[in-house]
Order: sequence, then structure tokens, then C-alpha cells
Amino acid sequence: MPSSWYTPVGGQGGTAFQFIYPSYPVTKVETWTSSWLMGIRVTFIDGDVSPVFGKEDGTKKTLDLSYGERLTHVAHRTWGSSDPVRKMEGIEIGTEKGQLLNAMSPSRLPGSHYSEPLSLYSGLMVGIAGRADNTGVHMLGIAVLGELEHVVVDMNYLAFPEGGISDVSVNNYTLDNRQSEREGSIVIDDTESVTNSATTEKTWGESLGVSVSVSGKVFGIGADASTEFNATEQTMESSSYSKTRETHVGMTVGVPPGKKYTVTVLYYKGSFRVTFRPSFVLQLKGGHTVSWPMAEPQPISGVASGNLVTTVLDVTNTPAGEIPGPLPSPPKAVPVEDEDKMIKK
Repeated sequence: MPSSWYTPVGGQGGTAFQFIYPSYPVTKVETWTSSWLMGIRVTFIDGDVSPVFGKEDGTKKTLDLSYGERLTHVAHRTWGSSDPVRKMEGIEIGTEKGQLLNAMSPSRLPGSHYSEPLSLYSGLMVGIAGRADNTGVHMLGIAVLGELEHVVVDMNYLAFPEGGISDVSVNNYTLDNRQSEREGSIVIDDTESVTNSATTEKTWGESLGVSVSVSGKVFGIGADASTEFNATEQTMESSSYSKTRETHVGMTVGVPPGKKYTVTVLYYKGSFRVTFRPSFVLQLKGGHTVSWPMAEPQPISGVASGNLVTTVLDVTNTPAGEIPGPLPSPPKAVPVEDEDKMIKK
């Protein structure tokens, strides 16, 4: 079973052509029409442009398609009772966003035939095929990907998160052992629920009505006493996430005779905003897999938390009110390359 489908309609005149690339969606369709469909040309997302099949003669019309904009209607009008006389009189293309390209002559020729394909499968246009010469287009098929079964979304982050990180105190423990001749102790036993979350608009791949898996990052604050953002790779069901977990610290801190200690239990929490460009692997019914290039950048923002961290301070000689707190280090920004590799295989 092929990865793309097209139903050629028309006659056998002219020379055969095929300009189909399943891994690159079509972003523009241009037509020229007089009494016939005189010419057609398509542009792909990487900027590659097909030749004009037929010729540039007559009224020009253009259909601009956004990334992954699906076709919902395709109709052909042909004239001529049999080959090789039969030619394309015109074509009509409609999309899910209400766009309509009507490349048909207003005056219908006597005996012309109007037809629509039985299925548009996924509706994702990836090229054209047919027959044409300098008298016009004799045969035309609109190529679309086969039916979708599953989509894998890869969130390509353009930089590491930037944002403010601050410490959130959970509990403070103090033992003043200055008047004792025996060692004392502070027992720590704290559990806290912390949440890492991020929100963004659904990616294109999540709006196709099939099952989805998202390969992305869950952002947090460094383990132990680190105060920088970190990230773990995870496979999720959505590009937005909210993950809550319990973090625990249990320990005993010895306080020598004549000393006063303060133990602070805290975790670091930060808000962030980062940009990513989603790319997609489209798994089709029948077993074919097609990789599509990155779509337009989109923002994602959220909250990151870290583990519980204990800070032990000897405050024996520190006046009350002057006990210093932990200071977060600045966030790091690690830019990454933002470049599509648009090479047709």
C-alpha cells in the first residue's frame, strides 16, 4: 500500500508528469484557466517549486495552504468523449479552513463531465501528477497522504528555559545548645508535594483526531542543592503537562555543646517561558511512516520545582534577624541551532 494516493482524471494527451514528495506538504497551488485548465504549479514547504505543467495562459488563481491544512473537497471537470481528445476543463479544491480554489471556466462546455474522488484519505496534499503539454492540462490527480493512524510529536526546543528561580521555605528547625554540655540533635522529617507543569496550545499533530504520543522535556530544578533548570526526556500524551510528585527528606543533625544551629528545609521553584518547533512523524494505516519537517515556533510556559534541600547554619554568634538565607544562582540559557534540513530523499 503506497504512502500517498491520487486519482488521475482526464485524457492521454500530452506528456506524463509527477511531482510528489510525501515528506513535504504542499503550501501553494497555482492554476491558469481559459476555456481549459491551461497550467498548474505547486510549491512545497521547503520552498521547492514544481515546473508549470501546461503553460501560464489565462486567468491565474492561487491557493495558499497553511502547515498541514487538509483538503476536504476536490472536483475535476473534463471535456471530450474519449481519449486522446479528453482534456481537463478545470479543477476545484476546498480546505478545512473554508478556502476554495475554483479553477474552472465560468461557461461550462457542452458535454463536460464533473467528478469527485471517492476518498481524500488524510486530506494532506503532497503533490500532483497527470499529463500536460503546451495546449494545457490533459489529465490531473491531486496527491494526498494515506489515512493516518498515529502521530508522534517531537518538541524541538530552541533554547533552555529562562526565568526567575527562588527558594520556597518548608520548615525551619533551630536548636540552641549553648547552655548544654552534651550534644543535641535536630530531627528532620519533611514531605512535600511539588508540581512541574507547562502549558501551550495544541500542536498541529494533536488536532488530527488520531492517537498521539509527544516526545518532550519535563523541566525541573536541579537535584540536590542546584538552583539551575534541568530537563528530563519523557514521552507524554500531550505537549502540555502537569506532574505532581512527593519529595522527602529525613535526617538527624547533631548540634555540639555550646552551639546553636538552624536547619532550613526548602525547595527551589521557578517560572519559565521557552520556544519550541514541533516536528511530526505520521504513521499511516498499512504500515508506512512519513516524517514531516518542523512547523512554526510556538511558546510554552510553566512552573518547575526541585527536590527538598536542607541548609544547616551555625548561628551561634549570629545576631537574631541576620541569619542569611540561600541565594539562587542565575538561570542558564543554552541556545540551540534552529535549522530545518530540507533535503528531499
